[in-house]
Amino acid sequence: MASITRHAPINLDEFTLKDVLISENELGYGSSGNVLKLEYQGLKCAGKKIYQFLGIVFEKGTQLLILVTEFLPTDLRSCLEHYGVLHDEISYSILHDVSLGLAFLHSQTPQIIHLDISSTGILLSANMTAKICDFGSAMIFEGKYQQMTFAPGSPPYMPPETLVDDPHYDASVDVFSFGALMVEMFTAKLPLPEIARARKDPAGILIVISEVERRQNLLNKIGDKHPLMDLITSCLSNNPD
Repeated sequence: MASITRHAPINLDEFTLKDVLISENELGYGSSGNVLKLEYQGLKCAGKKIYQFLGIVFEKGTQLLILVTEFLPTDLRSCLEHYGVLHDEISYSILHDVSLGLAFLHSQTPQIIHLDISSTGILLSANMTAKICDFGSAMIFEGKYQQMTFAPGSPPYMPPETLVDDPHYDASVDVFSFGALMVEMFTAKLPLPEIARARKDPAGILIVISEVERRQNLLNKIGDKHPLMDLITSCLSNNPD
């Protein structure tokens, strides 16, 4: 289905490849699909090639198009609020699914950065397979420490480099968010920092508080002997590298 420039009211028709000329020019691309330059009956158009979906249907009595996608009954936040900390086998499986998704995004050339990883953006299937959604903040990353917008995602999951007046950051933002997500997985609580970002010592010198220390009470609930503690604290490092 092509998206038609509205020069005049038109009726939506079922197109075939014979009707639409597809150029080799890509107008844009992202995690969900590519936008291609098309031509239909002499009109310049854009069409989206979607990577994964089940099909399309027109709403009865109208020409409104409905994309039919997989039904995912809940999100991770709702699951944790209802059940509390999940069994280790389920928790590890969910985190593995999310890590595979992020690894795929970050392995693209150029990279795709999600910028809004959180428990509400992780949808779960009936068999607890996790899938990343909420790509509204996602962006194509062109270079090291690119200048960005201020704190693009949910604050509990955002690293300190996104919370400054002139933020510059890269795909490590998603890594930090993944660390915060692990904290939430193993405590069933939002990974909110409980300590201010800085404090003054007795001499009045400002001391920057690490993100690990700011969440120490939550980390204590997980315990130092947890097999993923080293990974959690590494992801939550103040150093993006």
